[in-house]
Amino acid sequence: MKNNKFRLSTLAAAVLGVSGCLGGGSTDSGTTTSGGSISGSSIFPSGLAVASPTARSTSSAARVVSAAMVSPAETSAVSGSHYQQATKIISDLLAGTADVKLVFDPKNFFEMATNANCYGPTLKFTNHPGGSSMQTDMPSGDLGIWKELEGEQACAAAELNSRMKGVSSRTLMGLMGLASMIAVANKSGLTLPTAGTSLDLKPYMTALGLTKVTFNTATLALDSTGKVWSYTLAISAKDMNDTAHDVSLALTHTPGSSEAAYEGLFNYRVSGQFGGNNCNSGGPAPMMVGTESTMNGTLYYKRSASGVVVNSREGGYCGAGTIAPTAFDTGVDSTSTYKLLDPSIVYDATNSPLGWADNFSILAGKFDPSTLQGDYVYAWQAGKGDSHSRTFQMHAAADAATGDAYFGFGKTVGTTDGSIDGMICNWAGPGNSHTPLPYAQHQPIKFDATVKGFIVGTAGSEITFAPTSSCIYENTGTFWYDRDLDGVNTGADKVNVWATTNGSDLVLKLLGVGTQSTVQANINTSGFVLPPF
Repeated sequence: MKNNKFRLSTLAAAVLGVSGCLGGGSTDSGTTTSGGSISGSSIFPSGLAVASPTARSTSSAARVVSAAMVSPAETSAVSGSHYQQATKIISDLLAGTADVKLVFDPKNFFEMATNANCYGPTLKFTNHPGGSSMQTDMPSGDLGIWKELEGEQACAAAELNSRMKGVSSRTLMGLMGLASMIAVANKSGLTLPTAGTSLDLKPYMTALGLTKVTFNTATLALDSTGKVWSYTLAISAKDMNDTAHDVSLALTHTPGSSEAAYEGLFNYRVSGQFGGNNCNSGGPAPMMVGTESTMNGTLYYKRSASGVVVNSREGGYCGAGTIAPTAFDTGVDSTSTYKLLDPSIVYDATNSPLGWADNFSILAGKFDPSTLQGDYVYAWQAGKGDSHSRTFQMHAAADAATGDAYFGFGKTVGTTDGSIDGMICNWAGPGNSHTPLPYAQHQPIKFDATVKGFIVGTAGSEITFAPTSSCIYENTGTFWYDRDLDGVNTGADKVNVWATTNGSDLVLKLLGVGTQSTVQANINTSGFVLPPF
């Protein structure tokens, strides 16, 4: 992790750091020695962080921890990454070298996901060939990668960074809060709980005097077997408008036989203004725009000799303090002991009032910690009524110097396995069709030290289509659409996108099925393997 030379395989560590547990403790077949000094025990996943694999310190995510960091060396993808910032600050908290007051900002619990400008813009058009609708624009979020670059950065990287900033911020703040419990216990000279006992840390956390935070519960416990550590932290935190909301955090952590083997689940629940557009008025948890909803999340993580698996899920639920339904997922958790957020249950005021309604995302990753070669999927659904999820996939190749990003549409988050089924090129225009065509968008990416970010590789992007149900427009009619996003439709806007070359017009340029039977099978030929989803 200290290489001076950039290696693309470090993308893997951006999703889940693998620096091991809090060092120095002795373990025996998964049992952590209890009753001793907290600072000398392996009881916390100190290398754990959730971040976009392409997020840099110059991105919006950097402000989460900027107060605690010195300026990173931007010539290295690791030293300048959001991952490096996140894992460093958590390690500093555990070591007692970071001041909680300087780094813990409760406003970050309320961060919202957004889209990059290059992705899914609002698109003005006239005379759409799909019909004579009075509609004059396509809403934002539905057009995939529309422009190749966001500044000098590959759009795939910029969009993934923007979409993940909410879950990254909440996860980081939560882990920081839990790590602070270890810090205050060490500073106070406390010892670890013995098997079957717990340690009440609320007075010590309260004594920190954090602004805009009130501690209601702070407990560290060891189960009766002496193997499983549990953290519980409940606070009242103020948002950007100084309005207080409830935040509940819980961590269940099981150390393995060595510091390179562990497993656990992080749960969080944050009440706030997270939308509400898809919640009905009525039922036991009525919700209207501008009132409270609840962001629920689970983060499952596992490290073993076969590699690292991470699965992060987050969804918006109607009402304040709503506890989301969870379920065992044997496709992710082979031990079947951890209940993950269940995306198959959507909100219905009568039949499922505790289901999700506004935005649900799933991040899955699997990689080899020795080489950091890995595969990642980030899928999200804008609301309970959407017919498909929007899906980014990323592969860090074995040569550790190249990578590929893919975008397309998959099944709903409650049924998808993370696969890309195809492209929907006319999601919301006249005559729209939600039947995916056998295409995906593709951007080869690589880190550029001058740009200090991820640029498009030399093979170039495959992202060009027309906003029609066929993804092409082979006509000389009066359909104009603002392809260059200058805000107006003029004759300068190129509208024809042909299946094959036709003079100077644009040509459909998407990744197809190739010699495979599906577009996902063709993506897999790059070396990509779907992680447990």
